[in-house]
Amino acid sequence: MLKDADIVKLASPKLREILGPFGFDHVEAQSGHDFVGAPAVYVTSHHSLPIRLEGDIFLSAMVAINDVLRENGDDRVAYLRYRSPGEEFAVDEDEE
Repeated sequence: MLKDADIVKLASPKLREILGPFGFDHVEAQSGHDFVGAPAVYVTSHHSLPIRLEGDIFLSAMVAINDVLRENGDDRVAYLRYRSPGEEFAVDEDEE
């Protein structure tokens, strides 16, 4: 299983290639569990421009991240989210 820092290092070039035209700045990865409790990776792509990604571009980025994990022996599912300047994360009241 890859460490979060390794995922960032491996996924950054792929995401820069796909998301560069949309103000891609950097990526973060956080290991966790999905909605059924299975191990997962949450990848956040940060952008310097306000964006809304088209479905095909978003899907290409998510597939690229999952391919990177598989190519490096990690079978977790990676979920992609993206953030633009000024956006705030929603807070789940259960997490407070």
